[in-house]
Amino acid sequence: MKYLFLSLFFCLNLAAKEPRIVSLDPAITESIFSIGKQTTLVGRTKHCDYPSEVKNISVVGDYNNPMIERILLLKPTHVLAYSSGRPKLLENLKKYDIDFISLKTDTPMDYMENLKILEKTFAWDLSKHKRQWLEQYTSLKKKKARKGLLLLGHSPIVLAGEKSFISKALNRCGFVNLGKASSSWPQITREKLITLSPRLIVDLKMNNSKNEILRKLVPEAQILSFNGDGLFRLGPRFPKSVKKLCDALEL
Repeated sequence: MKYLFLSLFFCLNLAAKEPRIVSLDPAITESIFSIGKQTTLVGRTKHCDYPSEVKNISVVGDYNNPMIERILLLKPTHVLAYSSGRPKLLENLKKYDIDFISLKTDTPMDYMENLKILEKTFAWDLSKHKRQWLEQYTSLKKKKARKGLLLLGHSPIVLAGEKSFISKALNRCGFVNLGKASSSWPQITREKLITLSPRLIVDLKMNNSKNEILRKLVPEAQILSFNGDGLFRLGPRFPKSVKKLCDALEL
């Protein structure tokens, strides 16, 4: 009876220490599922839609405007978000005894650094996941250079610029991004698009009706529609998505 009591106490103690995580980015949510720690997730944004099991997790708003009241009701121990474009008010969570973990998406290799942060923060062994992701990413090889634009939005026209993690990954297999700008996700006018005179536009939104407008603006451009869902998110699917696009471009 004594040993049963001690065993039960030990299990309850372990359960009490399990983190309660609110994820404010689809890529973070996907990553936590990928590493098998989905039981720690208690909250997500409405944009977190992969894998399908996320529908069972409470929604706290979107990633630019999370609802603090909803977050607090979930009693999380940690809130995870990417550093770019996040409300400053999240940094005040410490007064509620909630740790705010800021992750990065400046370069593709930031994903590896983010996994290291999760390892250190939660004492998780992610060595297998790091190795698998790195093997997939470093297998990308340069074949033939092609120049073009990476289109993220049609109205307004939004690009994945040369400083984005998407563009930096595609550089590994020879893609030369014409979207030179100070920001990673530049918004340009139709006039600017015409001036750039691209021979190739990769439409990551796959909007065929909008492509007709593009063809009128830059009739000489080849327009390749590609499902960019795995590219937008610096997560576990990212290397395979980059490879698929490189193969589609025959790079």
